[in-house]
Amino acid sequence: MTLRGIFLTFYCLFLALGTWWIVRQQKLAVPEFVASRDLRLDHWLREGDVKSASWVAEKVAALANGPNPNSFVGRYVTGDVPKGATLRLEATSAVPLMAPRDGHLTLLVTLPRARLGTLNAASCVQLSARDSKPFGVRAILCPLSDVADCSAAIDVPLERLSEIGKPTSETGKPPATLTVNAEAPCP
Repeated sequence: MTLRGIFLTFYCLFLALGTWWIVRQQKLAVPEFVASRDLRLDHWLREGDVKSASWVAEKVAALANGPNPNSFVGRYVTGDVPKGATLRLEATSAVPLMAPRDGHLTLLVTLPRARLGTLNAASCVQLSARDSKPFGVRAILCPLSDVADCSAAIDVPLERLSEIGKPTSETGKPPATLTVNAEAPCP
C-alpha cells in the first residue's frame, strides 16, 4: 500500500468517525417531553401540564433555540394523552379540534379569567344554580392577552337546550349572556 493509500484510508476513517460523532450528539440533544397529568382532547395546555423527560433535562437546558416545556403553553392537545406519555410539539395545535357532534350544540360561554382555575376540556360546569346536572366543557378559548376574558365551549345536548337561559327570578327575563356559575363534578 502506498503512502497516498494510507492517508486516504485514515482520512475516510476520520470522516466516518466524525460523522458518527455529530449524528450521536444530535440524537442526544433532541429534547423529549412528557405529560405531567392525563390530558384530554382539546385540553388547553398551561404551565405544569408538560415537563421535560428526566433523562434529557440537562440536554434541554443546553439547547438555545430548541423547544422547552413553556413552548407548549397556550396550545391544544390533539388527542388523549395519558400521564407520563411522550408529547411532541408537532402533536399539539394552535386551535382546538372541536368537531360537530350529532344531537349536540356547542355554546360559547363567558368565563372571566380570574375564575378560570383548573377548568379545562372534559371538566363539567353549572351555568346556573338551577341546572339539574352539569354540562361538559369541550375546550377553553383564551386570547393571548392576559387581561381579556376567556370563553368556555360548552357541549349541550339538544334535549337539554331548554334548561339554558331560563328567566331569573329577579328580572323575569333570561340573562343577556351566559356565564359559568361554578365548576361541578361530572356525572
